Amino acid sequence: MAKMRKLLADQRAHWQNILLQALRESKMILANTNTKDYRLNLYPYLCLLQDSEYVDIMIQSVANMPPSGESLKVLASDLGNRVYTKYFVRQKYQSQAVEKLSNIYN
Repeated sequence: MAKMRKLLADQRAHWQNILLQALRESKMILANTNTKDYRLNLYPYLCLLQDSEYVDIMIQSVANMPPSGESLKVLASDLGNRVYTKYFVRQKYQSQAVEKLSNIYN
């Protein structure tokens, strides 16, 4: 069991490195894309969180997929919700809204 856990941890670290590299390459391409063609450019949204946070969210979403698999639409929705939630929580902490609410309830 310990051997399998170590193998899984090694694989996860390998996947994180590959995803991190791919994300950074994609961000560089999107940053240099001409934005005058009226298509949605995801680059500003990919700058909201740290690259490693996006990678963690991707791995969590894939790990939580049922064995039967999911459609790409469902997976994309899950990823979007996770990113939004993480960003929203960070904004609340930065605006000190959490401390204010804590003071009110205390």
